[in-house]
Amino acid sequence: MSNDCTGAHSQAGCRTAVMLSIVILAVLGPRVPALDAFATIDEPKWLTRSANFLCALASGEYADTYQSEHPGVTTMWAGAAGILLRFPEYPGSCAGETDRAGYERALADNDLEPLDVLSAGRLFIVLANCLVLVVAFLLARRLLGPLSGLVGILLVAFDPFHVAHSRLLHLDGLLSSLMLLALLGFLAYLRSRRRLDLVISGAAAGLSWLTKAPGLFLLPAVGLAAVAEAVVWHRSESAPGLPAVVSRVVRPLVAWGGIGLAVTVLLWPAMWVQPVEALSNVLAAATGYAGEGHSAAVFFNGSAVSAGRLGASYFYYYPLVYLWRSTPATLLGLIAAGLAVALRRSPLDRPEWRRAVGGLVLFAAVFAILITVATKKGDRYLLPVFAPLDVVAGLGWVSIARWAHERLAGTAPRHTTSIALGAVVALQLLAAAVTFPYYLSYYNPLVGGGSTALGVVQIGWGEGLDQAGRYLAAKSDSDELRVASWYNSGCLSYFFDGSSTRLKAGPDQAQMDFQRVLNSDYAVTYVHQWQLGLPPELLGFLSWQEPEHTIWINGLEYVRIYRPGSVFLAGSEPTAVDATLGEQIALQGFSAPRRQFAPGDAVPVALYWRALGEIEERLKVFVHVVDANGLLVAQNDAEPAGWLRPTVGWQRGETIADMHGVFLPAGLPPGQYEVRVGMYRLSGERLVVTVGGEQIGDSLALGEIAVGP
Repeated sequence: MSNDCTGAHSQAGCRTAVMLSIVILAVLGPRVPALDAFATIDEPKWLTRSANFLCALASGEYADTYQSEHPGVTTMWAGAAGILLRFPEYPGSCAGETDRAGYERALADNDLEPLDVLSAGRLFIVLANCLVLVVAFLLARRLLGPLSGLVGILLVAFDPFHVAHSRLLHLDGLLSSLMLLALLGFLAYLRSRRRLDLVISGAAAGLSWLTKAPGLFLLPAVGLAAVAEAVVWHRSESAPGLPAVVSRVVRPLVAWGGIGLAVTVLLWPAMWVQPVEALSNVLAAATGYAGEGHSAAVFFNGSAVSAGRLGASYFYYYPLVYLWRSTPATLLGLIAAGLAVALRRSPLDRPEWRRAVGGLVLFAAVFAILITVATKKGDRYLLPVFAPLDVVAGLGWVSIARWAHERLAGTAPRHTTSIALGAVVALQLLAAAVTFPYYLSYYNPLVGGGSTALGVVQIGWGEGLDQAGRYLAAKSDSDELRVASWYNSGCLSYFFDGSSTRLKAGPDQAQMDFQRVLNSDYAVTYVHQWQLGLPPELLGFLSWQEPEHTIWINGLEYVRIYRPGSVFLAGSEPTAVDATLGEQIALQGFSAPRRQFAPGDAVPVALYWRALGEIEERLKVFVHVVDANGLLVAQNDAEPAGWLRPTVGWQRGETIADMHGVFLPAGLPPGQYEVRVGMYRLSGERLVVTVGGEQIGDSLALGEIAVGP
C-alpha cells in the first residue's frame, strides 16, 4: 500500500491528517506551557476534592465520590490522574476524607508542592479538551465542510477566554468543549442519521452533566433542534404523517438521553450506590445557585450591587460580558455570517448549512437565556456560548473569503483565500498570545480593552497573586513573614512559604480582619476588592499609605502590597507610658498615627506590652472610644497581636507589639472623643491599672481624637 498522497483518497486522507495536526497543535500550543504560572481562587478546592475522590475510589467508599453539587466529576477524574502522576502512593496512604490543610500536609510530608500536583491535574484537563476539540473538528468538517470546520475550530482553539478556562483544574472550560461536541454531534446526526454521531453526542452530553449542572441546558437546545429538523422533514415531498414526525423527534432524543445517562452512571461511582441522593443533591444545589446571587455582590457598570438588584441591566449583563470577553475576529466573523445568511452567500447559500448555523445560534440563545434567569452572575458562566459562536464566525470568514475570491477572480494570487483565512486565525491567536500566561486578563479592544473594562465588569480570579507570593518569597526573612490577604489559599500560599491569613471581608468579620491586617507584616489587596469596595474600613485605612509594591498585568493594576505597620513607624516615636495592669503586665507605650477622623473611619492604635513575669492565663485587650460623658461609642476586643500572641506563654521581660483598630460608627456625631485601653480575664473581670504606684481604675486614657464631618 502506498504511503504517498498521490491518489484521490490518499490526498483526502493527507489533508485530513494535516488538518488534525494543525488542530492538535492549536489546542495544545497556548494551553500546555506555564501550567504552574499561577493558581485561581477555586482550584485548591478542586485539588482537595480530587484527592478525596481518589481516596474514595481506592477504599471502595463509592458514595464519597460525591464531593460537590456541581458535580465536577470529570474535573476530579483529571485531578485524581494528576495526583497519581505526581504522588502515586497517595491512595495507599489516605485515611478517609480530608480538608485542604490535611491534604497539603500529606504532600509536604512527601516533599511535594501543591502547585506541582495542580499543574499535573491541569495537564489532564488540557489533554481532555484537546481530545474533545479534535473530535469536534471531525464532526464540524462533515457538517460545515473541511475549510469552514477548520477555521471555526481554530477560532475556538485560540479564543483567549476559552484558552484561559480550558487549562485550569476547574469546570467551565471542559464544560464548554463538551457541550460544543454534543451539539455538533447531534446536528450531524440530524443531517445524516448516522448512529455514531448520536452516540458521540450523547456521550459528550453525559460528560457535560458530570462536569457541571448547566450541561443540562443541552436538553432544550437539542430538543428544539430535533423538532425543527422534523418540521423540515415533514414539509418535504414525502409529507409523512404526524406519528412518523413524532417518532423522528422522540426516538433519537430518548436514545441520546439514555446514552448520556449511561455515561453519567458509568463514570460516577456515587451513582452506583446512591443514585437518587446524588442526583437530588445536584439538582437541588443547581436551583439554589440560581437564586444565590441575591446576597452576593457583583461589580457591574461602575458599581457593586447585589446580583438580584441589577435592575434592567440584569437582562443585558451577559450580552455585555460577551462583548468584553469575545474577540474582534469572532465579532466581525459573526457579522459576516449574518450577512452571508441574509444574502445567501456561499457556503451559507445551502439550506443544510444554514440549518446547522441555526442550531449553533439556537443553542447559544437558549443557554444565554437560561443562564440569565439564574440570579448568580459571573463571566465564566457564559463560556459555553463562546465555542459555538466561534464556529459560526469561522463560517462567516469563509463566506467573506469566497466572496472576495469570486470578485477578484483572475487578478488575485492563487492562495489568497488561504492567506486571508490564515490572517484571521492569526488575529485570534494574537489576542491570546499577548496575554500569556494570564489569558484571563484579556478584554476585547473593540469595546475599550482592559482599561475600560475596569469600570464595567468584575476583574480578577487570582492571576497576579502568584507574583505577589514570589515578591514576598524573595524577602530575606520570607519564611517568618505574616501576610494577610483576601485571597491566599493557593493563589498566594502556593508561591510563598511564610504564614498567610485569609481575610473574610464580610461585615461580621471586619473587626477581626482589621486586627489581622494590623498585626501582619504585609497586607495584600486585590483588584476586585477595590472594585467592590470591600471591606471599606480596611481599604480606607490602607489608603493612608503608599503600597510597597504593585503588580500590573497587561496594563491593569491587579495587586497592591502594603506594610500595615509602617503607618505607625511613619509618625513620631511611641508615647511612653508607665502603667501596670494587674501584677504581671506593663504597658510601656503606644502609637496613634492620627488624631483626626471621619465617621466610619478605623482608628489604629499600637500598644507595646512587657511581661513582668510568666503569665498563666489568657487575657483580652479592649480599646474603647468614649464620648465626653464617658459613654461607649466604639470598641475592639481581641487577644494580643490579632490572636497571634495570647498572653499564655509570655516570658518575663518579653516585649509584645500589639496593634488594634476600632471602627467608628458611620453616623457618629462630630466632636472630641477619648481612647481608653485595658485588659480583662475571659471571665470578664478587668485588671486594675496602676500608674506611678497609684491605682487609677480598670482602664487607661491614651488621649483624645477629633471626629469631623
